[in-house]
Amino acid sequence: MKSPTQETTQTLPRVAATALAGSAAGFVMAGAGGRLAMRLSAQIDRSAHGFTTEAGAVVGEFTVAGTISFIMFVGLGGAVLVGLLWSIVSPWLPQVGRQRKVVAFVVAAALGGRLAVDGRNFDFLILDPALLQVSIFVVLAGLTGVLAAAFEPWLTRRLRGERTGAKAAYWAMVGAGAVFAVPFSSLFFNEEACGCVSPPWLVGGAIAALGLLWLARFAIGLRGNAEPRWFQATGRILVAAATVAGFVHLAGEVAHFA
Repeated sequence: MKSPTQETTQTLPRVAATALAGSAAGFVMAGAGGRLAMRLSAQIDRSAHGFTTEAGAVVGEFTVAGTISFIMFVGLGGAVLVGLLWSIVSPWLPQVGRQRKVVAFVVAAALGGRLAVDGRNFDFLILDPALLQVSIFVVLAGLTGVLAAAFEPWLTRRLRGERTGAKAAYWAMVGAGAVFAVPFSSLFFNEEACGCVSPPWLVGGAIAALGLLWLARFAIGLRGNAEPRWFQATGRILVAAATVAGFVHLAGEVAHFA
């Protein structure tokens, strides 16, 4: 059995790599990817050019300042959210290969698509066809999971080993995740926070349970003990439950403007 010191040396870099992979994917896809998706939506329905969106932007009008602002603010928000979600979900997905990326796409599409699509947002009413517009953002969310799965092994290799100040950075990242986890959870339980007709509390409940399971797994890893065999099966069941609930809730949101 590995000593607690050895296990900590391996556990913290692994956790940091997972969180960084999710954060990087979230920044790229929510920021730059989101801006490109908006551009594509405007090109699909040119008749909507000149309309003002819910956020106050003019459809079809793209400026350098607006693009930079969108990428920075939306990208940073996406980095935090995806970093947290990916940290919680990643351990229970298939560990290697194409299967991991396929499953990551499906899970991310269910969870991220739900966060991106709001049945009260009239942007989906002024841009036709509505279902195609929704599909763009659901696919974008799915690709975020694929990108996180691709980043993670690369970052894990580079964060492995002892470096000056590395442990402090690892613990800082874990602490930051704990700080953001509480306000982040309101996205699934509070109507105003989630910006939806009805909060996806079933999704939130499954993710909260996954978070508790992740904390138990993390604590066991730091102590150098092997996790119980039922952890993996339970985690995968909860991921499946969150994914199914996410798609069901997404369908309910789409029904408001489809």
